[in-house]
Amino acid sequence: MEDGSTNKFILRSREEKPDCVPPIIISGHRFTALSQHQAAARDYLEAYKLEPENPLINLCVGTALINLALGFRLQNKNQCIVQGFAFLYKYLRLSANSQEALYNIARAYHHIGLITLAAVYYEKALAIEVKDHPIPRLPYEAGSCAEQDLRPGYCDARREAAFNLHLIYKKSGATDLSRRILKTYCTV
Repeated sequence: MEDGSTNKFILRSREEKPDCVPPIIISGHRFTALSQHQAAARDYLEAYKLEPENPLINLCVGTALINLALGFRLQNKNQCIVQGFAFLYKYLRLSANSQEALYNIARAYHHIGLITLAAVYYEKALAIEVKDHPIPRLPYEAGSCAEQDLRPGYCDARREAAFNLHLIYKKSGATDLSRRILKTYCTV
């Protein structure tokens, strides 16, 4: 997946500055990408000890614990899921009930199969309108950061929430509701 020099750089960075959070988070991301959720949770919890009020870290810990609980080698799966959601709800609080946080909680409920709760949080995410922020073009896309070089961003998660809610409605047999959600939020 990656070369050894990247791994050595991350390890060296963590050894030189053990209280530096970014290399710890990157290490956790690497373990998550390899589906090594226990190691990822360990790294994210280490970062959490250093910055407990960081929304990203709370999101990472919560998702790592939920993914760990869905594995086969864990005895206290329910406890692990509850702990994961405790971190996700702290993330929601730290994010001031943002659309993104509501969507992520809905996605977590959807992931573990609690479809009714997922639908509730997808609907909450749909109720919030977020203005897209302009994203500067990359240097190879344009020469400057003038107003004409900005392109629309994709900060609004309503399309994703609507699509997932449509899947829930479709699977439950509510095809009319499913179509209405798609027509309202996913068509141009």
